[in-house]
Amino acid sequence: MPRSQSLLLKLIRALLIASIVAPAGALALFSWHSYRESVLHAQDRAQRLAAVVQEHTLKVFETIGLVLQTADQRLRGVDRETLVNSRPLWEEIRRLEQPSEQLASIFVVDRDGFGPFTTRAFQTPALDFSDRDYYYESGGRTTAFTSANPMSARSAKTRSSTSAFAGPATTAASTASWARPHW
Repeated sequence: MPRSQSLLLKLIRALLIASIVAPAGALALFSWHSYRESVLHAQDRAQRLAAVVQEHTLKVFETIGLVLQTADQRLRGVDRETLVNSRPLWEEIRRLEQPSEQLASIFVVDRDGFGPFTTRAFQTPALDFSDRDYYYESGGRTTAFTSANPMSARSAKTRSSTSAFAGPATTAASTASWARPHW
């Protein structure tokens, strides 16, 4: 009888160990599978969200580019005196900026970095933009894009004859429009 008891005791111990190890192994396997599925789902969702954000950003900058191109065409050949003092010109350029919530303002910076024109206020006070990154970026190129806190700017170098104003026309993009997604 001692031998059968010993066998029975070994069998009970083996069943006891199996009753602990088998559920723990199954739990670990299902946990790993669930984790992998969650990670894959999160990666897929992040990729889709990134694609939507990228598309939205491209549309914002297309809008900014179109407004800037229109403003640049309108300001081409305008002298500094007209740029500073013409209320009808200011209102016309302001109308370009107002319907778009992506734009905070349109402003023009001269060769020396001073801003004689902004859609934020008529009869713009003397503002020095010569230390701004978008002023540096626009130098010598026809277009530039820079991002500066709290705004992003896109510039187009205005063409000039010898008497016309020559400086970058710039838009300030409102970052608030990116904080409120449209999807």
